[in-house]
Amino acid sequence: MKYIMTLFWGFILGHVAFYLGSSLTSSPYNVVHGSLVGVFVAIGVVLVANIIKNPLPVGTEESSENPNTQQVTTEA
Repeated sequence: MKYIMTLFWGFILGHVAFYLGSSLTSSPYNVVHGSLVGVFVAIGVVLVANIIKNPLPVGTEESSENPNTQQVTTEA
């Protein structure tokens, strides 16, 4: 459901941004181009959100640990 809402709002906000941009440059408003911009921006936002949420693993297990923590060993 969140992807559908993201595409919907991306579509709407893409049209708003494209309308403002075409008004500022005194060029005619094109619905098809506004739709394409909105959908591509929404897909980009979904991809970036998923990459930030689930980053790819880097290196080995040792590199994923916090380097600032020290392991304390006690001798019995």
